[in-house]
Amino acid sequence: MAKPWDVRLLTVEARLAQAKQKTDRLINHVCELVRLHESNRIITYSDAFSRQIPQSDAFKDFQQAMHSFEITRLCALWDGPANDRESIPAVMHLIDDGQVLMAAEQAIAEGWKSRGRLDDFEQMKSTEIGSKLRRAVKVARTIGKSKRLKRIQKFRHKYLAHSLTPPLVSNPKYGHERMLVKASIEIVERLYLGLSNGGFEFSDVVRQARCSAEQLWSNCTFSVPR
Repeated sequence: MAKPWDVRLLTVEARLAQAKQKTDRLINHVCELVRLHESNRIITYSDAFSRQIPQSDAFKDFQQAMHSFEITRLCALWDGPANDRESIPAVMHLIDDGQVLMAAEQAIAEGWKSRGRLDDFEQMKSTEIGSKLRRAVKVARTIGKSKRLKRIQKFRHKYLAHSLTPPLVSNPKYGHERMLVKASIEIVERLYLGLSNGGFEFSDVVRQARCSAEQLWSNCTFSVPR
């Protein structure tokens, strides 16, 4: 079990520095998740393979393994805060505080000012970035309490990470994870923008991952005796 993590013992500057470091690492985790998601878009959510491999237990195992791994990696993005975790709640634990968010916004304005005088356009941009950071915090709070996330986390805990007695809650439905993937991308993109004062184009990552997945899986053909 992770040790208690009291961020109140840290200075505002230290909290921001740790949050930036974790968010930088979250970029890599989300990129991995996007690649898995785009492969599963074909493997799980299309009939590209199922129409070629009817009634195959081996294919069903492969399909389930790919889908389960995506759920596992998605849940890892939403694991509770701990000093040694690179998750959205870990970043929230560091920055979801009035003083910390104000310091982040001041750092954004100073970053724009360092490029020259802080004119009206630069002031508008720094304010816009600060608003996006606060919006990311608000959305992350909402998702962290959502039933959809809780169901997926319980499914991961009961069936994927362990083999426990089935919970007395409804399991997530196929497709629920797709909405959470999209929301996670938007949150991490805004966190990176607000904490690093720089952009990261996840749209390019999604496009490249989709192209790569289609190039691979569309060239896989099977001939299974019936």
